[in-house]
Amino acid sequence: MKISGQTIVTPLDDPMVYEVDWRHRVARALYDADPIAPLARDPVVRDLVSHFRYRAKRPLDRDLPRPLDRITRWHDQTTGRIIEAYLLTNATYEEIGVALGLDADEVKRYGELFYDVRDPQGRPLNGVLTRLRAELPDEPTINGYSERHSWVVWRACAALWGA
Repeated sequence: MKISGQTIVTPLDDPMVYEVDWRHRVARALYDADPIAPLARDPVVRDLVSHFRYRAKRPLDRDLPRPLDRITRWHDQTTGRIIEAYLLTNATYEEIGVALGLDADEVKRYGELFYDVRDPQGRPLNGVLTRLRAELPDEPTINGYSERHSWVVWRACAALWGA
């Protein structure tokens, strides 16, 4: 799908090799674009576009944080990497939330926005998990990655043994 000159591979384009953060990418592309694009009807994308527009008018330093502020911040933090590893397992959103001390709905929303590897009922998508397993390095070891990239090991463990 092309939006604002960007090509974003969504599940509609290819249900096996779509970009797992497609909703976030689409929302970013739609921020200034024509909202008639087909995926603008996706409620998760629509909510994030609305949030981006809200934040443009009311910066976080002058307003109270909202759930989407916290969820989008996780993406660049260890919290997001740990959630992504859990999303590769059969754990429910509620179980993940309890394990991490987070709200289950926010865990679900994070997955929908940044690591869309589950079906609408919250079950891991086997085809996508197979692709992600195939993309892993041959033998991921903790010593093979810098501490900064240890989240790769978390994902590898979850993808290989967590399902």
